[in-house]
Amino acid sequence: MKKAVLYTILFLVLWTSYADLTTGVLPSGTKPKSQTTVSSNTAVQYKMITVSPSETLLSIVERLNSHVPSVEQVTKDFESLNPHVSPDNIQIGKTYAFPVYGK
Repeated sequence: MKKAVLYTILFLVLWTSYADLTTGVLPSGTKPKSQTTVSSNTAVQYKMITVSPSETLLSIVERLNSHVPSVEQVTKDFESLNPHVSPDNIQIGKTYAFPVYGK
């Protein structure tokens, strides 16, 4: 009985470690290239950026803009530019459209 429990725990540890490493939870160690496409075809201008480790929605928007509106406005614009993506769940290495506000 002890061996069965031990093997089960070992299996769970190995399986969760494999799942974490293959889904990109940990940074890969290489910095992805950011794209610099700006579009003005929509109501909100945007720039396509590949998310790097330790970046958030607000840190990227602050880097792109000298003037940043309220957090609610930034969140609303990000959601309109990226349907089906939650601003809280942006992933490292994926490319999203981030709002660019006028000067």
